[in-house]
Amino acid sequence: MARKKKTEENGEWEKSLLGSIITLFDDNAQLTAEEIEGKPVIVIEPMEENESFPEDVTVSVERLGGSSQVSLMAAVFTGLPEDRAADILRLLPYINEYVVFGHFDLLRDEGALFFSYSFIMNGTWPMESFLRVFTQTFDEVTFTAADRREMLLPLIRGETTADKMIEDDNF
Repeated sequence: MARKKKTEENGEWEKSLLGSIITLFDDNAQLTAEEIEGKPVIVIEPMEENESFPEDVTVSVERLGGSSQVSLMAAVFTGLPEDRAADILRLLPYINEYVVFGHFDLLRDEGALFFSYSFIMNGTWPMESFLRVFTQTFDEVTFTAADRREMLLPLIRGETTADKMIEDDNF
């Protein structure tokens, strides 16, 4: 019985933390609260189409004892053509080599290239400190995803190949 109560408290705490994140955004983004695999998440989508901005960013919070893992996953591309997936996979080690934090990965079955980063938040942090760290992390995640998205557009469009990009040191 005590375990069920603790799980319910954790779920409410996560939702409260995600609710605090929602307050950071104004009318520049569309936010949707959802559950993925039973965990509350926020999906953040830009209001205007922007070819160099991630398609969306998913934020989740998972309680880990006295701390929490906050994960941000930016969709760089979705609906990738199957014939482009092999080139993307060929480039990923080169791309990830220059990423300071987080990593890029490909969900081949879904044709989705994403950038993911997680950090641990101590349960004793004041909410203002957490929101400041989250804002800085969100900015860095979206910048990194957008930067690599722009770099990969010619490859996605079939205008170049991974081998050519590697040869030209263009990644």
